[in-house]
Amino acid sequence: MSIEEYTDFNIKNGVLVSFEGVCENLQIPDGVTEIGERAFKKGKLIRRVFIPDGVEVIDEYAFSGCEWLEKVRLPESLKRIEYSAFRGCKSLEIINFPQSLEYVCEDAFYNTAWLKRAKKNDVYINDIFYHHYEKQNEVQVKDGTRIIAPEAFYNKNGNPPNTWLIEKIILPDSLEIIGYEAFRGAENLIEIEIPNSVKSIGSGVFSHTGLKEIKLPDSIKTIGRYVFAHSDLNQIDFPKGIDTIPEGMFESCMSLTEIEIPEGVKILGRNVFIYCRNLKEVALPNSLEVIDFQAFAFCESLKKIVIPGNIKEIPNFAFEKSGLEEVVFEGSLSDINSRIPGSCSPFSGCKSLKTLTFTGNCGKFNNKLFKECPMIKTVRAKKGTYPEIYAENHGFAFEPLD
Repeated sequence: MSIEEYTDFNIKNGVLVSFEGVCENLQIPDGVTEIGERAFKKGKLIRRVFIPDGVEVIDEYAFSGCEWLEKVRLPESLKRIEYSAFRGCKSLEIINFPQSLEYVCEDAFYNTAWLKRAKKNDVYINDIFYHHYEKQNEVQVKDGTRIIAPEAFYNKNGNPPNTWLIEKIILPDSLEIIGYEAFRGAENLIEIEIPNSVKSIGSGVFSHTGLKEIKLPDSIKTIGRYVFAHSDLNQIDFPKGIDTIPEGMFESCMSLTEIEIPEGVKILGRNVFIYCRNLKEVALPNSLEVIDFQAFAFCESLKKIVIPGNIKEIPNFAFEKSGLEEVVFEGSLSDINSRIPGSCSPFSGCKSLKTLTFTGNCGKFNNKLFKECPMIKTVRAKKGTYPEIYAENHGFAFEPLD
Protein backbone atom coordinates (compact mmCIF):
# COMPACT_ATOMS: atom_id res chain seq x y z
CA MET A 1 0.00 0.00 0.00
CA SER A 2 1.45 3.41 -0.97
CA ILE A 3 1.54 6.19 1.59
CA GLU A 4 -1.29 8.11 -0.09
CA GLU A 5 -3.63 5.06 0.28
CA TYR A 6 -3.96 5.20 4.08
CA THR A 7 -7.62 6.17 4.16
CA ASP A 8 -7.57 7.88 7.57
CA PHE A 9 -4.59 10.06 6.68
CA ASN A 10 -4.53 12.99 4.29
CA ILE A 11 -0.92 13.04 3.09
CA LYS A 12 0.47 15.28 0.36
CA ASN A 13 4.09 15.22 -0.77
CA GLY A 14 5.19 13.73 2.52
CA VAL A 15 3.24 16.19 4.68
CA LEU A 16 0.57 14.70 6.93
CA VAL A 17 -2.12 17.32 6.41
CA SER A 18 -4.88 15.81 8.54
CA PHE A 19 -6.09 12.66 10.31
CA GLU A 20 -9.75 11.70 9.93
CA GLY A 21 -9.84 8.45 11.91
CA VAL A 22 -10.70 7.52 15.51
CA CYS A 23 -8.30 5.46 17.61
CA GLU A 24 -6.38 5.37 20.88
CA ASN A 25 -3.04 3.97 19.65
CA LEU A 26 -1.89 5.74 16.51
CA GLN A 27 0.93 4.64 14.22
CA ILE A 28 1.74 7.32 11.67
CA PRO A 29 2.66 5.64 8.36
CA ASP A 30 6.19 5.46 6.99
CA GLY A 31 7.08 8.01 4.32
CA VAL A 32 5.79 11.04 6.22
CA THR A 33 8.46 13.75 6.58
CA GLU A 34 6.40 16.49 8.20
CA ILE A 35 3.33 16.58 10.44
CA GLY A 36 1.42 19.61 9.25
CA GLU A 37 -0.22 22.49 11.06
CA ARG A 38 -3.26 21.34 13.12
CA ALA A 39 -3.04 17.90 11.53
CA PHE A 40 -4.66 16.23 14.56
CA LYS A 41 -7.23 18.82 15.51
CA LYS A 42 -9.83 16.00 15.32
CA GLY A 43 -7.71 13.52 17.26
CA LYS A 44 -9.02 14.15 20.74
CA LEU A 45 -9.38 10.41 21.59
CA ILE A 46 -5.75 9.54 20.82
CA ARG A 47 -3.76 8.27 23.82
CA ARG A 48 -0.47 7.16 22.24
CA VAL A 49 1.30 8.30 19.08
CA PHE A 50 4.20 6.56 17.36
CA ILE A 51 5.95 8.80 14.85
CA PRO A 52 8.16 6.94 12.35
CA ASP A 53 11.74 7.65 11.36
CA GLY A 54 11.85 10.10 8.49
CA VAL A 55 9.69 12.76 10.13
CA GLU A 56 11.76 15.93 10.54
CA VAL A 57 9.20 18.59 11.51
CA ILE A 58 6.16 18.73 13.79
CA ASP A 59 4.41 21.91 12.73
CA GLU A 60 2.42 24.53 14.65
CA TYR A 61 -0.52 23.19 16.69
CA ALA A 62 -0.05 19.74 15.13
CA PHE A 63 -1.39 17.90 18.22
CA SER A 64 -2.78 20.90 20.09
CA GLY A 65 -5.91 20.06 22.07
CA CYS A 66 -5.42 16.26 22.10
CA GLU A 67 -6.39 16.18 25.77
CA TRP A 68 -6.18 12.40 26.20
CA LEU A 69 -2.76 12.04 24.63
CA GLU A 70 -0.47 10.40 27.20
CA LYS A 71 2.63 9.26 25.33
CA VAL A 72 4.52 10.32 22.20
CA ARG A 73 7.34 8.43 20.55
CA LEU A 74 9.51 10.92 18.65
CA PRO A 75 11.86 9.59 15.93
CA GLU A 76 15.62 10.06 15.74
CA SER A 77 15.11 11.97 12.50
CA LEU A 78 13.15 14.80 14.15
CA LYS A 79 14.73 18.25 13.86
CA ARG A 80 12.06 20.83 14.71
CA ILE A 81 9.06 21.12 17.01
CA GLU A 82 7.20 24.29 16.13
CA TYR A 83 5.00 26.73 18.05
CA SER A 84 2.34 25.15 20.31
CA ALA A 85 2.78 21.75 18.64
CA PHE A 86 1.51 19.91 21.75
CA ARG A 87 -0.19 22.83 23.47
CA GLY A 88 -3.06 21.79 25.72
CA CYS A 89 -2.25 18.06 25.68
CA LYS A 90 -3.07 17.94 29.38
CA SER A 91 -2.43 14.22 29.83
CA LEU A 92 0.85 14.13 27.93
CA GLU A 93 3.43 12.92 30.42
CA ILE A 94 5.85 10.63 28.57
CA ILE A 95 8.01 12.09 25.78
CA ASN A 96 11.34 10.88 24.47
CA PHE A 97 13.50 13.64 22.98
CA PRO A 98 15.87 12.42 20.24
CA GLN A 99 19.41 13.74 19.95
CA SER A 100 18.62 14.88 16.40
CA LEU A 101 16.40 17.68 17.73
CA GLU A 102 17.69 21.09 16.64
CA TYR A 103 14.89 23.46 17.59
CA VAL A 104 11.95 23.62 19.99
CA CYS A 105 9.67 26.64 19.71
CA GLU A 106 7.98 28.41 22.61
CA ASP A 107 4.73 27.02 24.00
CA ALA A 108 5.38 23.70 22.22
CA PHE A 109 4.43 21.87 25.45
CA TYR A 110 2.36 24.52 27.18
CA ASN A 111 -0.20 23.10 29.60
CA THR A 112 1.05 19.51 29.40
CA ALA A 113 1.60 17.14 32.31
CA TRP A 114 5.23 16.75 31.24
CA LEU A 115 5.93 20.47 31.54
CA LYS A 116 4.10 20.83 34.85
CA ARG A 117 6.32 18.14 36.31
CA ALA A 118 9.51 19.45 34.67
CA LYS A 119 9.16 23.11 35.59
CA LYS A 120 10.10 22.65 39.21
CA ASN A 121 13.53 23.60 37.87
CA ASP A 122 14.80 25.24 34.71
CA VAL A 123 13.80 23.01 31.82
CA TYR A 124 16.29 21.57 29.34
CA ILE A 125 15.54 19.42 26.32
CA ASN A 126 18.84 17.79 25.41
CA ASP A 127 21.14 20.74 24.53
CA ILE A 128 18.23 23.20 24.33
CA PHE A 129 17.41 25.53 27.25
CA TYR A 130 13.63 25.39 26.96
CA HIS A 131 12.30 27.50 29.83
CA HIS A 132 13.36 29.34 32.97
CA TYR A 133 11.34 28.78 36.14
CA GLU A 134 13.69 29.05 39.11
CA LYS A 135 13.60 32.12 41.35
CA GLN A 136 17.14 33.50 41.36
CA ASN A 137 19.13 36.67 40.79
CA GLU A 138 21.86 34.91 38.84
CA VAL A 139 21.23 32.25 36.20
CA GLN A 140 23.98 30.02 34.87
CA VAL A 141 23.00 28.17 31.71
CA LYS A 142 24.67 24.78 31.89
CA ASP A 143 27.67 23.81 29.79
CA GLY A 144 26.83 22.02 26.57
CA THR A 145 23.74 24.10 25.88
CA ARG A 146 23.59 24.94 22.17
CA ILE A 147 20.27 26.76 21.89
CA ILE A 148 18.22 29.03 24.13
CA ALA A 149 14.68 28.50 22.92
CA PRO A 150 12.40 31.39 21.93
CA GLU A 151 10.85 33.13 24.95
CA ALA A 152 12.84 30.86 27.29
CA PHE A 153 12.99 33.56 29.99
CA TYR A 154 9.89 35.50 28.95
CA ASN A 155 6.73 34.66 30.85
CA LYS A 156 4.00 36.06 28.62
CA ASN A 157 1.34 33.91 30.26
CA GLY A 158 1.63 35.59 33.65
CA ASN A 159 1.74 33.29 36.68
CA PRO A 160 4.25 34.97 38.78
CA PRO A 161 7.09 35.90 36.48
CA ASN A 162 10.50 34.97 37.86
CA THR A 163 12.34 36.76 35.08
CA TRP A 164 12.13 40.12 36.82
CA LEU A 165 14.45 38.83 39.58
CA ILE A 166 17.35 38.13 37.20
CA GLU A 167 20.29 40.52 37.35
CA LYS A 168 22.96 38.36 35.73
CA ILE A 169 22.96 35.53 33.17
CA ILE A 170 26.04 33.42 32.47
CA LEU A 171 26.09 31.74 29.08
CA PRO A 172 28.31 28.77 28.10
CA ASP A 173 30.86 28.73 25.28
CA SER A 174 28.83 25.98 23.61
CA LEU A 175 25.93 28.35 22.85
CA GLU A 176 25.16 28.98 19.16
CA ILE A 177 21.59 30.32 18.93
CA ILE A 178 19.53 32.64 21.12
CA GLY A 179 15.88 32.37 20.09
CA TYR A 180 13.57 35.33 19.67
CA GLU A 181 12.44 37.22 22.78
CA ALA A 182 14.51 34.83 24.92
CA PHE A 183 15.23 37.42 27.65
CA ARG A 184 12.40 39.85 26.97
CA GLY A 185 11.03 41.51 30.08
CA ALA A 186 14.03 40.87 32.35
CA GLU A 187 13.77 44.38 33.72
CA ASN A 188 16.64 44.03 36.20
CA LEU A 189 19.05 42.23 33.87
CA ILE A 190 22.22 44.33 33.77
CA GLU A 191 24.98 41.79 33.19
CA ILE A 192 25.35 39.27 30.37
CA GLU A 193 28.27 38.30 28.15
CA ILE A 194 27.55 36.81 24.75
CA PRO A 195 30.16 34.07 24.08
CA ASN A 196 32.12 34.02 20.85
CA SER A 197 30.31 30.85 19.81
CA VAL A 198 26.94 32.53 19.22
CA LYS A 199 25.98 32.77 15.55
CA SER A 200 22.40 34.02 15.69
CA ILE A 201 20.34 36.31 17.93
CA GLY A 202 16.59 36.36 17.32
CA SER A 203 14.14 39.25 17.29
CA GLY A 204 13.44 41.09 20.54
CA VAL A 205 15.94 39.05 22.57
CA PHE A 206 16.85 41.90 24.95
CA SER A 207 13.75 44.06 24.54
CA HIS A 208 12.24 45.55 27.71
CA THR A 209 15.33 44.64 29.77
CA GLY A 210 17.51 46.69 32.11
CA LEU A 211 20.59 45.93 30.06
CA LYS A 212 22.87 48.96 29.78
CA GLU A 213 25.98 47.69 27.98
CA ILE A 214 26.70 44.80 25.63
CA LYS A 215 29.38 43.52 23.29
CA LEU A 216 28.17 41.50 20.32
CA PRO A 217 30.95 39.08 19.31
CA ASP A 218 32.25 38.78 15.77
CA SER A 219 30.85 35.26 15.54
CA ILE A 220 27.33 36.68 15.14
CA LYS A 221 26.07 36.49 11.56
CA THR A 222 22.33 37.00 12.06
CA ILE A 223 20.54 39.61 14.21
CA GLY A 224 16.76 39.80 14.40
CA ARG A 225 14.49 42.82 14.58
CA TYR A 226 13.85 44.97 17.69
CA VAL A 227 16.64 43.22 19.63
CA PHE A 228 17.11 46.03 22.18
CA ALA A 229 13.78 47.86 21.81
CA HIS A 230 12.54 49.55 25.00
CA SER A 231 15.69 48.54 26.90
CA ASP A 232 18.04 50.71 29.01
CA LEU A 233 20.92 50.19 26.59
CA ASN A 234 23.43 53.05 26.31
CA GLN A 235 26.58 51.32 25.05
CA ILE A 236 27.10 48.65 22.36
CA ASP A 237 30.02 47.11 20.50
CA PHE A 238 28.91 45.80 17.11
CA PRO A 239 30.27 42.60 15.54
CA LYS A 240 32.69 42.98 12.66
CA GLY A 241 31.31 42.27 9.21
CA ILE A 242 27.74 43.35 9.93
CA ASP A 243 26.23 45.15 6.91
CA THR A 244 22.69 45.82 8.16
CA ILE A 245 21.38 47.30 11.39
CA PRO A 246 17.99 45.54 11.49
CA GLU A 247 14.54 47.03 11.84
CA GLY A 248 13.75 48.63 15.19
CA MET A 249 16.99 47.45 16.78
CA PHE A 250 17.07 50.40 19.23
CA GLU A 251 13.45 51.56 19.20
CA SER A 252 12.61 53.62 22.30
CA CYS A 253 16.03 53.16 23.95
CA MET A 254 15.67 56.24 26.14
CA SER A 255 19.12 55.88 27.72
CA LEU A 256 20.92 55.91 24.37
CA THR A 257 22.59 59.30 23.94
CA GLU A 258 25.27 58.60 21.32
CA ILE A 259 26.20 55.85 18.89
CA GLU A 260 28.76 55.14 16.19
CA ILE A 261 27.68 52.87 13.36
CA PRO A 262 30.71 50.84 12.22
CA GLU A 263 32.26 51.00 8.78
CA GLY A 264 30.87 48.30 6.50
CA VAL A 265 27.23 48.87 7.43
CA LYS A 266 25.20 49.64 4.30
CA ILE A 267 21.63 49.71 5.60
CA LEU A 268 19.96 51.28 8.62
CA GLY A 269 16.63 49.45 8.85
CA ARG A 270 13.13 50.79 9.38
CA ASN A 271 12.46 52.34 12.79
CA VAL A 272 16.00 51.54 13.91
CA PHE A 273 16.24 54.58 16.26
CA ILE A 274 12.60 55.66 16.34
CA TYR A 275 11.60 57.30 19.64
CA CYS A 276 15.20 57.42 20.91
CA ARG A 277 14.28 60.79 22.36
CA ASN A 278 17.62 61.38 24.14
CA LEU A 279 19.88 60.42 21.24
CA LYS A 280 22.18 63.42 20.65
CA GLU A 281 25.10 62.21 18.55
CA VAL A 282 25.19 59.76 15.64
CA ALA A 283 28.25 58.91 13.54
CA LEU A 284 27.35 57.27 10.23
CA PRO A 285 29.92 55.30 8.19
CA ASN A 286 31.02 56.12 4.64
CA SER A 287 29.76 52.69 3.59
CA LEU A 288 26.14 53.59 4.37
CA GLU A 289 23.77 53.47 1.37
CA VAL A 290 20.25 53.34 2.83
CA ILE A 291 18.56 55.14 5.73
CA ASP A 292 15.18 53.44 5.84
CA PHE A 293 11.66 54.57 6.77
CA GLN A 294 11.44 56.40 10.14
CA ALA A 295 14.97 55.36 11.04
CA PHE A 296 15.45 58.52 13.16
CA ALA A 297 11.83 59.57 13.60
CA PHE A 298 11.04 61.42 16.84
CA CYS A 299 14.70 61.64 17.89
CA GLU A 300 14.00 64.97 19.56
CA SER A 301 17.50 65.54 20.97
CA LEU A 302 19.31 64.90 17.68
CA LYS A 303 20.45 68.35 16.51
CA LYS A 304 22.88 67.49 13.71
CA ILE A 305 23.39 64.63 11.28
CA VAL A 306 26.12 64.10 8.67
CA ILE A 307 24.79 62.11 5.70
CA PRO A 308 27.71 60.28 4.02
CA GLY A 309 28.35 60.52 0.31
CA ASN A 310 27.34 56.97 -0.67
CA ILE A 311 23.72 57.36 0.38
CA LYS A 312 21.35 56.15 -2.34
CA GLU A 313 18.03 56.08 -0.53
CA ILE A 314 16.30 58.19 2.11
CA PRO A 315 12.55 57.44 2.08
CA ASN A 316 9.75 59.61 3.40
CA PHE A 317 9.69 60.23 7.16
CA ALA A 318 13.24 58.95 7.76
CA PHE A 319 13.83 61.89 10.15
CA GLU A 320 10.19 62.66 10.91
CA LYS A 321 9.73 65.21 13.72
CA SER A 322 13.31 64.90 14.88
CA GLY A 323 15.09 67.78 16.60
CA LEU A 324 17.48 68.38 13.71
CA GLU A 325 18.83 71.90 13.35
CA GLU A 326 21.50 71.16 10.75
CA VAL A 327 21.90 68.47 8.09
CA VAL A 328 25.26 68.00 6.40
CA PHE A 329 25.33 66.24 3.02
CA GLU A 330 28.71 64.94 1.88
CA GLY A 331 27.55 63.56 -1.47
CA SER A 332 25.92 64.85 -4.63
CA LEU A 333 22.38 63.69 -3.70
CA SER A 334 21.86 62.67 -7.34
CA ASP A 335 21.20 59.05 -6.36
CA ILE A 336 18.18 59.92 -4.22
CA ASN A 337 16.45 62.33 -6.63
CA SER A 338 13.95 59.67 -7.75
CA ARG A 339 13.68 57.97 -4.36
CA ILE A 340 11.24 60.38 -2.76
CA PRO A 341 7.72 59.20 -3.63
CA GLY A 342 4.52 61.04 -2.90
CA SER A 343 4.24 64.52 -1.48
CA CYS A 344 6.06 64.02 1.82
CA SER A 345 9.70 64.41 2.77
CA PRO A 346 12.40 62.45 4.62
CA PHE A 347 12.54 65.48 6.92
CA SER A 348 8.79 65.76 7.44
CA GLY A 349 7.95 67.80 10.52
CA CYS A 350 11.54 68.87 11.22
CA LYS A 351 10.45 72.31 12.40
CA SER A 352 13.80 73.15 14.00
CA LEU A 353 15.87 72.54 10.86
CA LYS A 354 17.62 75.84 10.08
CA THR A 355 20.85 75.04 8.22
CA LEU A 356 21.62 72.87 5.21
CA THR A 357 25.30 72.19 4.53
CA PHE A 358 26.58 70.60 1.32
CA THR A 359 30.29 69.77 1.53
CA GLY A 360 30.54 67.94 -1.81
CA ASN A 361 29.93 68.97 -5.39
CA CYS A 362 26.19 68.75 -5.02
CA GLY A 363 24.11 68.60 -8.17
CA LYS A 364 20.43 69.38 -8.57
CA PHE A 365 18.25 67.65 -5.98
CA ASN A 366 14.55 67.08 -5.49
CA ASN A 367 12.94 70.13 -3.87
CA LYS A 368 10.64 67.84 -1.89
CA LEU A 369 13.57 66.92 0.33
CA PHE A 370 12.92 69.94 2.55
CA LYS A 371 9.36 70.97 1.71
CA GLU A 372 8.09 70.46 5.28
CA CYS A 373 10.91 72.31 7.02
CA PRO A 374 9.55 75.88 7.49
CA MET A 375 12.48 77.22 9.56
CA ILE A 376 15.33 76.76 7.06
CA LYS A 377 17.27 80.04 6.89
CA THR A 378 20.79 79.20 5.71
CA VAL A 379 22.36 77.11 2.96
CA ARG A 380 26.11 76.44 3.10
CA ALA A 381 27.88 75.04 0.00
CA LYS A 382 30.59 75.59 -2.57
CA LYS A 383 30.02 78.57 -4.84
CA GLY A 384 28.66 77.71 -8.25
CA THR A 385 26.93 74.52 -7.13
CA TYR A 386 23.17 73.89 -7.25
CA PRO A 387 22.59 74.65 -3.52
CA GLU A 388 23.51 78.29 -4.24
CA ILE A 389 20.72 78.44 -6.82
CA TYR A 390 18.37 76.62 -4.43
CA ALA A 391 19.11 79.18 -1.70
CA GLU A 392 18.45 82.10 -4.07
CA ASN A 393 15.19 80.58 -5.34
CA HIS A 394 13.88 80.09 -1.81
CA GLY A 395 15.14 83.28 -0.22
CA PHE A 396 17.65 81.57 2.07
CA ALA A 397 20.97 83.08 3.12
CA PHE A 398 23.91 81.51 1.27
CA GLU A 399 27.28 80.95 2.95
CA PRO A 400 30.05 79.80 0.60
CA LEU A 401 32.39 77.06 1.78
CA ASP A 402 36.10 77.36 1.09
